[in-house]
Formats: sequence, C-alpha cells, structure tokens
Amino acid sequence: MGTLYMIRHGQASFGKDNYDKLSDLGEHQAKLLAAYFVRKKLNFDMIYTGTLLRHRETAQSLIEAYKFNGFKPCEVKESKSFDEYDFKAIMKSIIPVLQAKNPQFNESLDLIFKNSREFQYVFETAMIHWMSGNDNFPDLPSWNDFKDKVADEINFIMQNTGKGKKIAIFTSGGPIAATIQKVLQLSDYMTLKITCQIINSSVSRFKFNKESIMLSVFNDCNHLEIEERSDFITYI
Repeated sequence: MGTLYMIRHGQASFGKDNYDKLSDLGEHQAKLLAAYFVRKKLNFDMIYTGTLLRHRETAQSLIEAYKFNGFKPCEVKESKSFDEYDFKAIMKSIIPVLQAKNPQFNESLDLIFKNSREFQYVFETAMIHWMSGNDNFPDLPSWNDFKDKVADEINFIMQNTGKGKKIAIFTSGGPIAATIQKVLQLSDYMTLKITCQIINSSVSRFKFNKESIMLSVFNDCNHLEIEERSDFITYI
C-alpha cells in the first residue's frame, strides 16, 4: 500500500495584513517538521501543495532541507483542490442569515473578540449552517462542493500512485478534515470538531491503494512535542 501524509501548514499570520503568510513561529514549525523528516530519512516520491502561500512556504522548508541534506529530489505539484475554504466569505454570507433568524445571536456576535467561548459559538454555528446546505448562496461554494473537490483529488492520487509510494500533501485543516470525514464516515458536526483540533504543521497519515484508503495516524506533532515548548502547539 501507499502512504499519504496530509500536513497542515505552519501557523499563519493571524491579525496581520496578510494572514496567508507564515508567522515567525509558523516558519519555525515548518523547519522543525522538515528536520524531523530528514532525521527519519523520509523521502517523499511526490509532494502536493495547495496554492496558498502558507502551504507553499511550509513545503518549501522541506524542499530546502532535502536539497541541503542530499536527498533525492521529487516532483512538486500545486492543486487548488487542497486550498482551504474561504472562511471570511462564509462568515460574511452566513452571519446575516443567523442574525435574522435569531436576534439573540447578536449578543454573542458583539463578544467574539472579547470572549473565546463566544467566538467558538459563533464560528461553530455559522460553519454548521454552511455545512448543512439549508440556504442557497449563489456566490458561495457549498460544503458538499468543497469536500467533493478534495475527494476527487485524493481519488486521483490513489488511482495514479504506484504501490509503496509516499505522498505528501501540504494543505489546511479543511481538506484534512474532509478526507477524514470520507474515510471514517463522520457527521458534519464531528468533522467541524476535528477541524478545530488540527495542529499547525501536524501530520495525519493514511494508507491507501487503488480501491481503499484508511486513517492510520491523526494530528501527529512529535516534531513539536520533543521541543518541550507548549507555545509551539498552535491551531491558527
């Protein structure tokens, strides 16, 4: 069987003008992961990335580490199928609908930047509403469209990868969670819960052949834990 490594990008620049760029800590997380793979002599046969800057920057740390340590170069491909859903667009479309349906929702909305619990409530409520598909937003891709796009690309890899090959995908929490949902047949709610638990630069590993795919490791962050720094564990 082949092995598929889905890797979440390092910490992004939350609160900055360009969220998509890795933060200083995000760059360090990516370098720690690259060094860890080098120590394990893990040489991928193919690397995929989404098209977002944070995906490409995280992958670049590994590509540079391979080159510096004399590893065999491998092909790198970009795919929009591994891009994250547009969180800002979802919030912009969904929140007015929730406000109209439940005026009390405004109370939580007013507190999202002061209270983490209220932020989590607003985020989960909006995302579950989007995932349900109960309302049609012509300018907003549906959750089903999003996860089908991810599944199609994963299926392409399964069908076109030789036995025993190792594939890396540098992506975001959404595509990783969507793949886990497909493999484990989870509900949308549980899939959202999983998305919120995926650590920056963590690795989720799958075994696959042309007919099937199974999850073998979720959210592995050994490369961070061995540093014994709790502040290295981030979720943004």
